[in-house]
This record gives sequence, C-alpha cells and structure tokens, in this order.
Amino acid sequence: MSGPANAAIDGKGRLYHRLFVVAVVLKGLNGLAELVAGASILAIGHAGLNGIVMLLTARELSEDPTDLVANLLRRWFAQLSADAELFAAVYLLTHGVVKIVLATCLLREKSWAFPAAAAFFALFIAYMSYRLALGWSWSIAAF
Repeated sequence: MSGPANAAIDGKGRLYHRLFVVAVVLKGLNGLAELVAGASILAIGHAGLNGIVMLLTARELSEDPTDLVANLLRRWFAQLSADAELFAAVYLLTHGVVKIVLATCLLREKSWAFPAAAAFFALFIAYMSYRLALGWSWSIAAF
C-alpha cells in the first residue's frame, strides 16, 4: 500500500506509540509516587500519619463539623492497625518498584516486559480479589 492511505496509517501508528509512551511514563511516575508513599508510611508511623490527617482535616471540620469526608478520614486513620499500615507500606513499596522496573523496560522495548506487565496486572487483580473475598475492606477496594 502506498500514497496518502499509507501515510495516514503511519501517522496513526506514531500517535498510538506516543500515547503508549505517555501512559507508560505516567505509570512509572505513579510507581515512584507509590515508592515514596510506602517509604513515608514506614518512616512516619501511625502517630505521624494520624497527625497529618488531623492537620489536613482541621480547617474543614472547623468550618463544617459534620463534613463526611473529613470525619471518615479521621475515623479510618484512628482505627488503622499497625498490621494494616505495614501491609500498605510493603504493598506500596513492592508495587512501586515493580511498576518502575516494568515501565523502564517497556520504554526500552525489552520484549519480555510486555508479557511480564500483563502477568503482573493479572496477578495483582487475582490477589486483590482474593483479599476482598476474605473480607470486605474499603482500603483494599481503593487499592
């Protein structure tokens, strides 16, 4: 095939490739954010996290003491167990590292990275489904 039709296909292919690259870069940045969040949870600890939530919700609750989101956040963090915090931190650290590695390898067009990314995504869905089957949790559902 040649001519304008071929040029349109090539243009679409380039556009799709650019969109793919942008999506993978965003996934890598998200992995970096997860890495920072996981390390922060470990470094700050329960009292520190609770203090941050109290600080962030104080102004809203001073204006509206019945604010649903602020009250839910305060209750959720107050009831968060040490085990749940450790799970969240380890999960975020592990998930962040895997995302960064996969994003880097996808951008470098390593052939093994494409099926590895699909397998990781499938395992992630299976694990989270398993955790939810053990017992409903809004925090796990949010992950």
